[in-house]
Amino acid sequence: MKTRFQVLDADYVLIDSKPTIRLFGRTDENKSITVFYDKFLPYFYVLPAEGKTTELKEYIKKKFKKLVVKMKTTEKFLSIGYQEKPTKVLKITLNDPSKTPSIRDDLRTTRLVKDIYEADILFRYRFMTDHGIFGMRWYEVDGEGTRTNTVKTEKTILAKSFKEIEKEENMKFKYLSVDIETLSSEGGMPNENKDPIILISLFFYPSFKDKNSLVLAAKPIKKFEKDIMGFPSEKEMLSEFIKIIDRFDPDLICGYNISNFDLPYIEARLKKNNIPRTIGRCKQKNMRCSKFANRERVTIPGRIIVDVYSMVKEATRKFGLFKGLKRFGLGDVSKAVLGEGKVDVAHSEINGFWADNGEKLKKLLRYSRKDAELPLRVLMKKMMLDKFIEVCKVTGIVLQDALDSGETSRIENLLLREFNKRNFVIPCRPTNEEVSRRQKERRTKGLKGAFVLKPEVGFHDNCVVYLDFKSMYPSILINLNICPTTLLLDGEGIEHQTTPFGSKFVSPKVRRGIVPEILKYLIETRDKVKKEMKRARSPERKNYLYAKQYALKTVANAFYGYSGYIRARFYMLDIASGITSTGRDMIKKTRSIVESKTPYKIVYGDTDSIMVKLDTKDVEEAFKKGE
Repeated sequence: MKTRFQVLDADYVLIDSKPTIRLFGRTDENKSITVFYDKFLPYFYVLPAEGKTTELKEYIKKKFKKLVVKMKTTEKFLSIGYQEKPTKVLKITLNDPSKTPSIRDDLRTTRLVKDIYEADILFRYRFMTDHGIFGMRWYEVDGEGTRTNTVKTEKTILAKSFKEIEKEENMKFKYLSVDIETLSSEGGMPNENKDPIILISLFFYPSFKDKNSLVLAAKPIKKFEKDIMGFPSEKEMLSEFIKIIDRFDPDLICGYNISNFDLPYIEARLKKNNIPRTIGRCKQKNMRCSKFANRERVTIPGRIIVDVYSMVKEATRKFGLFKGLKRFGLGDVSKAVLGEGKVDVAHSEINGFWADNGEKLKKLLRYSRKDAELPLRVLMKKMMLDKFIEVCKVTGIVLQDALDSGETSRIENLLLREFNKRNFVIPCRPTNEEVSRRQKERRTKGLKGAFVLKPEVGFHDNCVVYLDFKSMYPSILINLNICPTTLLLDGEGIEHQTTPFGSKFVSPKVRRGIVPEILKYLIETRDKVKKEMKRARSPERKNYLYAKQYALKTVANAFYGYSGYIRARFYMLDIASGITSTGRDMIKKTRSIVESKTPYKIVYGDTDSIMVKLDTKDVEEAFKKGE
């Protein structure tokens, strides 16, 4: 049986002590689906210390007999530094992905190991990389239907093989927008251990049982509207909330500040009321809320959490999408985007409005319903998910990670795929000790940033042309063949290029760097997509192509920042400084050329651009001279 589906999420479970991958998504017939694959095991690589291979194998056999199912000597190119030949490493295959960290950490303490590679790759990404599966791309799966009580999707398949298919349209997502209101016994922020949830408002797209919205209330309530349901208690209300999610089966659960407030609060109250927290597509795994970098991170198996508040803040800070927005409250954002705001109820009024059974309660219900409706409308009006979907298709990560994680996870997933294709291993993330060493090295040797020309302060009444390099840092990486695999650690006799910093990289004639090849592909593909966008007729296709070229651009531009990130797998001062020193050199040379070969003067320059003051006030003439 062959089925076409788009990959939305991925995880794994242990079935009979054997890891089974689960890919969640939706078919081209618009049915939710779980694809199981049970013929894959976790593995990582170990570089034995000189002459210690046999002793290392014996050590592993003795200590990890029940966990290690296979050890095999294989040849791989190592991650850092140009090598003419691959190196013999030990491939360790396990039966339980969760045990990888403990084995890795144990091996690091022995004198038998020189280095360890790829021992911190998430199991789902290990599988997806090896099978060429990318988040949000479409695949044809060949397999048999299977019966299982573990998941809630409409279809379940045990896969034999996967084949990628070309399809631009995304699945017809089911959206559920959620907002809660709580009592506050102490007058300030509600306490999840004391204060119950009194209202849960839901907004559906597409509609659910002919309703666009539902408001669930934790007390018997006379019906003001058809979409309001009252319950004897918070417990009954929460139980119905779980049932509605199961029946509607949303792909995306969204809201405003939902990750930091609504969902963690719901999880806490479900616990308090002894209600299963299985609101995902798995009947066994609970939703999970955990602190991550000073904010909550919520995981719901098979569903994606979309926090519109976080997205609006990021889009304003990084991309200037919401220009002129001074505050990020839902009322301010919805007024700016939709031309309408929230229902006016102050937080301090909620307790009193809830105690009322007349007009105040009616207003509170409208307030809560509107707070569920507005985030979804903002999300869809601004098509805020499109760029993240295309980032998944470029880098391979699943949509939740594209929304929650930074650029590092995107870059490293792409590097893992491209390095492995060429028989290279990639390093583990740096330990705390390695991060400390890097910090010390940076303090000692320094990492200079971009070169900034001092501005000529004053009023300039002649035209000034602004000139910038196209993709400056990606171009530097490509032209100097800068890559961890081309870095020349010794061997002056090999043809190479040297950066102003002094780092050396072998010529492309000797070996083409993997990073330059990735960047070349990203830049050239983006140019093609932009040309296609100009020819596109329908607004839908234009929007799709815009999101695609934007994803290609942001991923390409992230490589420069990644090279200088001290916690990156591939951070090396020689590489980071090699890039920045070349950038500074190019700007200085540009200034020299302009000021020695033209009558014009540079009045400012920064990173990858210069501003040149001309001798004309005519804009058309200025454009010609700029050219």
